Amino acid sequence: MNPYLDKFQEVAQSIETELNKKSALKEKLLKLSRDLVKTSGKVISNVHSKRVTEAKKLLSSAISLHTQICDLLTQDPSFTDSGYILTALQEFTEAHIFFSLISNSPIQSPTELGVTDQAYLLGIADVIGELRRHILEILIDDNIEEAKRFFQLMKDLYDIFLQIEIDKSLIGDFRRKRDMARVLIEKTLSDLFIAIQSKRLEMKMKDFN
Repeated sequence: MNPYLDKFQEVAQSIETELNKKSALKEKLLKLSRDLVKTSGKVISNVHSKRVTEAKKLLSSAISLHTQICDLLTQDPSFTDSGYILTALQEFTEAHIFFSLISNSPIQSPTELGVTDQAYLLGIADVIGELRRHILEILIDDNIEEAKRFFQLMKDLYDIFLQIEIDKSLIGDFRRKRDMARVLIEKTLSDLFIAIQSKRLEMKMKDFN
């Protein structure tokens, strides 16, 4: 071995060791992120199916997965900005906030949830879509007053979003999701209006008979 390369030999081995550690950490984070996305989706699905107890258990599992991810990120914070981490934290936020709203509980802040601001805003934007689905399910059960209550909640969330102006380069998907939320609110208002009119007609028919 050329004596001039002795230092590089030592450095190369050190770099290899560190990169292998980084690769192993990435694989762990990828798996946990996929599990968190899957579990968060199940939380929402169970809420819609009115299996609240099961949803609560799954949310506890999601919180555990989230904690494991956060612990691993302390080893190498550079992974925090990875796309798969953002997606996982976004889905976790959506599930947690949606469950809180359905349970009539105050929503938590990004710090309390342990997520980034980007994941928090994008997650709540998706909650608006879940609220629309919840409202439609309530209307099927003919509970118009409850549907109106959740529609107001849906609208209040959107009104807050309208006050937020962010550089597109910081959260690229934010404006698109906000525009989608506006469309969903308009559609939900239309569905709610039709349901109310149908109910009024039904009551008039009953009075007439």
